[in-house]
Amino acid sequence: MNNFFTLVKYNIIMSFNNLKGKNGRRSNLTAILFLLLIIGIVVYAYSYQTISSFDLFIEYNHSEFPIFNSVSNALLIACCLSLLRMSLITKTNDSDFLLSLPINKCTIVASKMLTNLLYDLSFIFLIFMPCIIVYFVKIQFSILILFTSILFVILLSIIANCITIFLNFISNALFSKFKMGKILTSIFYLLVFCFVMIFIFTNTSYIDYLLNNDLQSYYNNRPITKFLFSFIISPTYLNSLTFIFVTVLLFIAAWFLFSFSFGKNYTYIKSSNNKLIFNYNSSPIILLYKKELLNYFNTPMYLINTIIGPIMILLIPFLGDLFGLNSLKNSLDMMAGTLAVIISLLLALTTISASSISLEGKNIWILKSTPISEKTIFFSKISTHLTITTIPLIFSTIILTFLYSFNFFQFMLLFSLPFVFNIFFAIFGLFINLCLPMLNFDNEIKPVKQSMSVFVTLMSGMLICFIPFILLQFTNLAPLIIYLISFSISVLGLIISIILLLTKGVILFKKLNY
Repeated sequence: MNNFFTLVKYNIIMSFNNLKGKNGRRSNLTAILFLLLIIGIVVYAYSYQTISSFDLFIEYNHSEFPIFNSVSNALLIACCLSLLRMSLITKTNDSDFLLSLPINKCTIVASKMLTNLLYDLSFIFLIFMPCIIVYFVKIQFSILILFTSILFVILLSIIANCITIFLNFISNALFSKFKMGKILTSIFYLLVFCFVMIFIFTNTSYIDYLLNNDLQSYYNNRPITKFLFSFIISPTYLNSLTFIFVTVLLFIAAWFLFSFSFGKNYTYIKSSNNKLIFNYNSSPIILLYKKELLNYFNTPMYLINTIIGPIMILLIPFLGDLFGLNSLKNSLDMMAGTLAVIISLLLALTTISASSISLEGKNIWILKSTPISEKTIFFSKISTHLTITTIPLIFSTIILTFLYSFNFFQFMLLFSLPFVFNIFFAIFGLFINLCLPMLNFDNEIKPVKQSMSVFVTLMSGMLICFIPFILLQFTNLAPLIIYLISFSISVLGLIISIILLLTKGVILFKKLNY
């Protein structure tokens, strides 16, 4: 038992140390403050949304409906966690080292499963429990609902962890022996992710049901959410035993699969022709650009964790009800401006360039030794980021323009802010990655999800995108003035980022050393 808790403690400490930067140069206090900052932002955002939701539904005598919505959000987070935390094949693996220790294999597997469970539980708890607390404050306190809510969070976290294990096992078993195994794995996860998003967001609007006083039909169209909602609000022996039995069954199956696959040598077949070959017919920038694109689609962890924003941008024309666009149909200018901010927020989730330097890892010396200028290397990485994000932006903008019959002015409102912000964010992310690189890693998940450069880039982008909402909420400025302020901030940030990247960024790249 001591070995078990020691392994869990080690896994948590290693994850926490990633917030401290390279060689732990940041203090524990700084890392904790960063962690508390992001927790505070998440809790505030969901609490604010939940309070507004309760105020609306109390007027319609449906005070418990926000809990139903929170269950849906928790399911969405659980699905995303399952897809985004795929382990995959790493450059180095600690499984051989752990198995060589005098520790039982079951203990090692249990420690890893518990560590992942704690991560999932923390995220789902932050998303779901604010709604329950607001319910207790505004409606009534219930020991039963508190108990079932906590049990729901725990069981859903276990299911999310199990789904991750199932997907990893399936992808490794199916694609690890193929020459293009990593690309096939990326396609597999991307298809699964798209299917989940479409399934969750289909018929998301509850406004028509609410106005027609027919929320029961809304419940009936979502049987899984309705089942879990009933488990929380009015649990019975049948739904309680069913939920617990299914969770236990999935956990046992995941345990056996994880134990069976842990330590096995799943290796993707690699091509022996992996060198950068320069000739007179190939431009270095084109060659590097192709390399970056191939690396992006050839690294499932990289792709899945940065493709959410572009996919959601493509889905926006079909999810107007989800973003409340129908309420803005009487003001197309306001709708276009709101859409521009929403798309910018989704672009802020796409941190491709913020980990592109880190992913070079210990092979960074190969890139530095090539007869290519630092500016050309930067341009190839920025171009990759812009390729992945700009194509969905253009398609979505065109579809939205025809869908809502925007005029040229409204089209420019819709397109200009996200376009400029996207370029700024790509350059800014690359510069931050040069400032905070993570070249020493044993799994792509660390530079892609757990590095300080990604965290700083993500938080900075989201804070900039929230400026219009803050100005709209706390000032009397006209919406067009707020839009122009946001656009000016993006332009200013773009200019500053370009200057920093081409001056200090070049110096930082020359100093990079694994």
